Amino acid sequence: MSVTTLKPGWQILKFEDFAENIAVRVSPSKADTDIYVGLEHLDPETIHLRTWGHPSDVDGDKLRFQKGDVIFGRRRAYQRKLAVAEFDGICSAHAMVVRTKPKKMLPETHAGS
Repeated sequence: MSVTTLKPGWQILKFEDFAENIAVRVSPSKADTDIYVGLEHLDPETIHLRTWGHPSDVDGDKLRFQKGDVIFGRRRAYQRKLAVAEFDGICSAHAMVVRTKPKKMLPETHAGS
């Protein structure tokens, strides 16, 4: 869709205008959560998490996410693995945690709402 064919009221925004990359790293042993989401838990057929692991299953720093954040598998991005978190937890450092900004997204799509 070119700029000249945008729907009325729509506008083109830069990523940082409506969302932010969350890069809060945490050790699994200090994460204070029972949920670990690895890339193997992201299903390209759905945006819902159906399976997950436990932080004790993994080593090394991971990324913290919150309910409403989008977890995107950036390794082999062509596989289109992502999910909208329905709970707080930690995920693979090979993922990208995206949080939308208030007043730039519809309320039902804003992380943390």
